[in-house]
Amino acid sequence: MRDNKELIKSFIEEVFNKHDLAAIDKYLVANLTDGSGKTLESFKKFLTCTLFWFSRPTCKHRTYTC
Repeated sequence: MRDNKELIKSFIEEVFNKHDLAAIDKYLVANLTDGSGKTLESFKKFLTCTLFWFSRPTCKHRTYTC
C-alpha cells in the first residue's frame, strides 16, 4: 500500500506540480484506454490543455479550443 501512495505522490509531483508531461510515460501504459475509446495520447492532450489554461493568471471562464 505504501508503494502505491508513493507512486501517486510522485505522479502528482512530476506531472501536475512540475508540468512534466513526458513523465506520464513512466506511470501509464502505452495502450491505455478507458473503455470509451480515449487513449494515452488523448489523456496527454487533455492535461496539456488543462495545465496551460489553469496556469494563466488571467484565465477567465470561457470556452477555449486547445
